[in-house]
Formats: sequence, structure tokens, C-alpha cells
Amino acid sequence: MADDADYWFVLADGTRVPDPASRRQSAGVLGPSCLWGSDFNWKVPWKGRPWEEAIIYEIHIGTFTAEGTFAAAEKHLHRLAELGVSAVQIMPLAQFPGTRGWGYDGVYPYAPHNSYGSPDDVKSFVDEAHRYGLMVFLDVVYNHFGPEGNFLPLYAAEFFRKDDPTPWGPKIAFEREPVRRFFIDNVIYWLDQFRFDGLRFDAVDQIEGAPGDRQGVDGESPLR
Repeated sequence: MADDADYWFVLADGTRVPDPASRRQSAGVLGPSCLWGSDFNWKVPWKGRPWEEAIIYEIHIGTFTAEGTFAAAEKHLHRLAELGVSAVQIMPLAQFPGTRGWGYDGVYPYAPHNSYGSPDDVKSFVDEAHRYGLMVFLDVVYNHFGPEGNFLPLYAAEFFRKDDPTPWGPKIAFEREPVRRFFIDNVIYWLDQFRFDGLRFDAVDQIEGAPGDRQGVDGESPLR
């Protein structure tokens, strides 16, 4: 299939569902997934800044400008640098229902919210922030999925714990290696493909491994 082509996963009963690791949901959480091949040209040779220099400005892409997009927000980054800000923290951008929201009901953790722009628009924002000496952190939600558009229970019920809910829905079964790998790969995805300087984890008290589990996948520290 060509880049930008839509696709579905088809379950045994014929039900069509989006890819849980979709890179783009151009029609929202209930629409098909979209192939996305990026040839983004990074321009800034960025090596980061010491953490002790961090003066963080939290930004909601949907409300930071009238347009509510990464492309529009990018044009104002120089103003934040002039104010003395040295880092921006983007509120959750994983695809969630609707066009505006806080982002904490995301369903597709690999797909930047379609109302905010394309994956390359996110990369352009990060590259431009680095041009002004701004670190960029991303707020991620790994403790639950939003209720609308979450089809995982239909074909991967073991992804969740039974009878052990969080305040926002079923608890994710991080004691299972494939589940941990799904989220660890997501961490690597944002840091490697988008060059974020770091991630802020939401509600880590709801992220648990198996009792007594002190090691994650391949000896890595567990997500907890």
C-alpha cells in the first residue's frame, strides 16, 4: 500500500478495527488507520540542555492558538524563548475522540491527534523549538485507554486486568511482556522518531507489574 492509504484490521467475525499502533488516524478514533511514511528533513543538530536549566511552559496545542495546530503554535515559539522559557511540555496528543480535549482519554498512543496536524507537523514543531534552544517534553498516558474507540477488549482481552480497575477504566496488564513491549516501544518511538527530549508519565501509581517484579523486558527497569 502507498503512504497515506487507509487500512483496517479485520477480526474473525468480520468486524473492522483500527490498528492499535496506528501512526495516524486521519478520520478519528472510529475511522481507519492511515499509513504514514515520513521523509522529514531535520534541520537542527540538537544535543539537549542540562536538566537544571529547565524552565517549563506547559502547552495545550488545541488552545494555544486560534487554529489549534502544531503549525500555528510553531510560529510563537520564539516568544516563549524571549520570555526565558527553556522547555515546553506538550499535553497528551495521542489520538482521542472529538476535536478538542485535555488528551487524557487517548486511544492510539502512536498517533498524534489528527486535529493538531500530521506526524510531520509534530516533528517540525520539535525541530523549531530546538532552533530556539527549547527542550520539548511530551505528556504520555500509559495507565488507561479512553473508552471511545478502544477496540482492544474485542480481540486482546488479556491486555487488561480483570476486576482491578483504575479510576478511569480497566487497569492495563503490565505484568505481561507483550503489553510492556507495546509501551516501551512507544517510548522509544517518541524519543527516536520525534526527537522529544523526554516524557512526562501520567498517574504512574496505576502502572504496576506483577507482584515482586523488579525487572522489565530484557532486564530494563519496569514501567512503574
